[in-house]
Amino acid sequence: MARLAVLGAGVSGLTTALVLLKRGHSVVIVAEHFPGDESIEYTSPWAGAHWRSMAANSDVAAQTDIERDAVTFRLFYKWATLMPAECGIMIVQALDYYDTLTDEVQRPWWKDLVSNFRFLEASELPQGAKIGHAYTTVCINTAKYLRFLFSQVLAMGAKIQRRRLSHLYDAFAQDASTDGIINCCAVGKPSLSTHQPFAPLSPMSASKDFITYIIPRTDGTCVIGGTTQYHNDNPEIDASTAHSIMHRAYALCPELSGGKGPTAMDVVRHAVGLRPMRQGGVRIELEEHVIEGKWVTIVHNYGHGGFGYQASIGCAQDAVHLVEKGLLDRQQHHRRLKL
Repeated sequence: MARLAVLGAGVSGLTTALVLLKRGHSVVIVAEHFPGDESIEYTSPWAGAHWRSMAANSDVAAQTDIERDAVTFRLFYKWATLMPAECGIMIVQALDYYDTLTDEVQRPWWKDLVSNFRFLEASELPQGAKIGHAYTTVCINTAKYLRFLFSQVLAMGAKIQRRRLSHLYDAFAQDASTDGIINCCAVGKPSLSTHQPFAPLSPMSASKDFITYIIPRTDGTCVIGGTTQYHNDNPEIDASTAHSIMHRAYALCPELSGGKGPTAMDVVRHAVGLRPMRQGGVRIELEEHVIEGKWVTIVHNYGHGGFGYQASIGCAQDAVHLVEKGLLDRQQHHRRLKL
């Protein structure tokens, strides 16, 4: 059993902590924000969220993404079947419309993973759409799911430390017996890594690059969105963007206001969130650092952008595999030195 520090308590951090605990490790979660907090830097509560794979159909990297998405979907679906009220995940019938034909849209790798997949007939497509899918998937009430994960890790013995880190090494400074650090920090923490920088991406910012989505939740509400803009971390609500979102969502689903128009929607709140994009994509990588004279295994699991939930379990399992590989390699190296 190793003593490990997980940095970050978003969906990536909590899922990684859960996998580590199930593997028998001792875990402390170090983060400034935990489930229940509302901060634009705490990205996970602001997600939609639902499962629809964004993995490409080809190349080695895409195959890794596919496996991560598939692993996550299977467990999400199992939880949604067994305990939807507890975990905040529910099974839904999804409709996706696309105005651009790509290989991934025309030959989705995941059509045999989900249930009831079919291509929509031309008569079922809204104006401007070139292709569409109908299938069974899951939607996640993110606030509830984060609380579910948090309760799971606490019940399994995880410790928590609420504090802001200025550098990755700060986690070791607090406890020199730490064997490894798993970096699952998201927006606002680029100083924790010297690797490719973050590009905060706001789903509440005006841009031609957007996806209109309507995602139901287990509490009877739904989340509508969205728009994207890189390098925008402004937490303020943009009225014109909100207006655009409501009109686009209503055009797809007039039932949102009973056919009374977009301004007649019962709006619970407007919200701004960030997606922690990273140049070069998600980073799941092993490093070995010497901190205060001690070799420490460091694994990164961050930069998921808009697919943090849908790949969370697969990414966590890969990160934990690297942690255990690093610890084992270091142990074997020390044994050879003693011979």
